[in-house]
Amino acid sequence: MEKSPQLIINGIQLPFVSNDRYRGYEDELGIVETMADGSSVFEIQGMVWRVNYSCDKLPDDTLRALLPLLRRKQELSVAFVPEGETTMWSAVMFCDSLPTRPSVAFAKAGAPVWHNLAFTLREVYAHD
Repeated sequence: MEKSPQLIINGIQLPFVSNDRYRGYEDELGIVETMADGSSVFEIQGMVWRVNYSCDKLPDDTLRALLPLLRRKQELSVAFVPEGETTMWSAVMFCDSLPTRPSVAFAKAGAPVWHNLAFTLREVYAHD
């Protein structure tokens, strides 16, 4: 049985991964202020959605379409499933980090299958 998608970026549906490789959650967005007495305060400016994703196997055509989008630091149209939810939400996000460089795991029908892609997305605009 095929699982429902959990992450779609600019129309590119990524392979479903287990919960230890996927996380959609809200996070505080703010700035650290240094006060006159030297103490620090974290000023919350709003909440943003974050998505952490890592994939062990990714088809060549998916990687070639996705990687340039993530590397450009541009706004992305993202549909994702938040933790504890079953329906997809949508947000405008950008790639906050692309820590891994995928490698070829093996070839299937003459096309490479990529291994070890991981990234984090963050919502562009804070919400309440």
